[in-house]
Amino acid sequence: GCFYGQKHDFRSIFSYQDFRERLPITQNSDLQPYLRKMIAGKPNILWPGICKHFVKAPQNGSQKSGNNKHFLPVSDQMISENFFQGINDCYALYLKDHPESRLFAAFSVWLGVDSKEEYSGNISAVLRKNMPFVLSLLTFPNELPEDQTANEQLAEEILKKCQQDKISNFQGTPSLFKAFLDKACVFFDKKNIQEICPSAEAFFHRGSPVPSQMEQGVEGLNYQASYCSAEGFFGIQDQPGQAALLLMLDLSIFYEFIPVNAALEPKNAVPLEEVVLGQDYRMIVTTCSGLWRYCSEGPAVRFVSEKPYKFILCN
Repeated sequence: GCFYGQKHDFRSIFSYQDFRERLPITQNSDLQPYLRKMIAGKPNILWPGICKHFVKAPQNGSQKSGNNKHFLPVSDQMISENFFQGINDCYALYLKDHPESRLFAAFSVWLGVDSKEEYSGNISAVLRKNMPFVLSLLTFPNELPEDQTANEQLAEEILKKCQQDKISNFQGTPSLFKAFLDKACVFFDKKNIQEICPSAEAFFHRGSPVPSQMEQGVEGLNYQASYCSAEGFFGIQDQPGQAALLLMLDLSIFYEFIPVNAALEPKNAVPLEEVVLGQDYRMIVTTCSGLWRYCSEGPAVRFVSEKPYKFILCN
């Protein structure tokens, strides 16, 4: 058990109704007293065991100024059952639509990740550092750069891999890919990714892909978006060319939703089966990192399908 479970008497919760009546809706500020203990190394606070990873939470505009301690816990269980299972599901859905793919015949490049970011709260760096062995064999580089000089050397190594047709896909945000592509075009005196790296076939967008920004700057590659933040891995674009994301229901997250125009009170939370198509919601998540009825600080979601549940992100 954990301290939070004892505080709210989890042993006496036997139904969803008990759960929603007993547990409050939480925001990051509510977690700070618990996080301070967890960061100090105390076990069994929000989730059983010792949490070793803390990453920067997504922040809205009013929070971005002056708050440099806006962190969230990421448990080893969350890394395995949520983030990497979500990445594996991305590959499975991609291969379903591209059966002739040679995705695993060359390396995957994770853009914009270095080892120092693991300690400053970058979720991509934490995932890269804790990657399953099999995935690590398919990812370049094998080790993350420690400083700026090593980072520049790595960039040149990636460009050489492009030249040798040893890269099959890139992962990151479109802005990071554009920065890489601009540098590669100058390095090779080429105009596009097909000329620079003929073996590259796919770009996996990790982040908060609002429809207006999807597929921008990644022309020439198969594109797949996924909604992935420090809070968790939530959705995958399962149909190429469509903006809707498939809500991932089997990645150790329990979902609830509150309409954006409603107060953040437990009585306003609705379970997944009660969402209304076309209405904008704030996402309330309970995860195996110790987020209990946590109000996501990411974009609002709008469901466009119920069978299966699909949503788009709203600014």
